[in-house]
Amino acid sequence: MQNQTFMKNELSDYTTLFNDIIRLIEQGKEKGAITVNAMITMVYWQVGKRINEEVLKGERAAYGIRLWTKSRSKKIGKTIASSYL
Repeated sequence: MQNQTFMKNELSDYTTLFNDIIRLIEQGKEKGAITVNAMITMVYWQVGKRINEEVLKGERAAYGIRLWTKSRSKKIGKTIASSYL
């Protein structure tokens, strides 16, 4: 009887340990994903900045203006959309 009680307590201790380990791993994965997403966002922002500076020379891309005008004119009217450009 004493042996069974000991084993139950021992298993309970391991259950807590395993649950803590699983929680630590999950937290690590979550923090890693957040860090990776932040880095990817920063890299793409830097790529866009370089293209804007070196290719577009700080101007808006013509295709962007056409897309903006087309999509906005359907929703708010051509005169209002054009005034924002």
